[in-house]
Amino acid sequence: MKLEKLIISILMFCLTGIPAIFKLNHAFPPEWFLTKFKGSPIDWVPSGIVIAYVIIVALEAIIALLFMISILKMEFKDGSTPSFGKWAFQGSLILFVILFFGNFSIQNYEGGFQDFMYFIGVYLLMERYLKN
Repeated sequence: MKLEKLIISILMFCLTGIPAIFKLNHAFPPEWFLTKFKGSPIDWVPSGIVIAYVIIVALEAIIALLFMISILKMEFKDGSTPSFGKWAFQGSLILFVILFFGNFSIQNYEGGFQDFMYFIGVYLLMERYLKN
């Protein structure tokens, strides 16, 4: 079980950390993001699109950091309390709900479905990870 938890933690770290690093090293927010959500309910809020992008990037970075702390604290070991891992998984679920509703707000149902599938996958990994 130790190796499985470690692999899940590394996978989740990469799933959130790599996009966060990429987003932080490029235009903030990128033009495609501004264009994609122009005229959507997110755009109705002053600077809503920029705020949404900041929230997404911040969540990705925080989640990756929580998974890294979880790995460094060796929460993957049998008998350890996976508090940072649990917070990271809960943050991941929140992130995919945000992404899901963002896609649905612009009627991108295919993208929303993909986010829903990520949510289900993360939920199943979380259940497996938290199972002692």
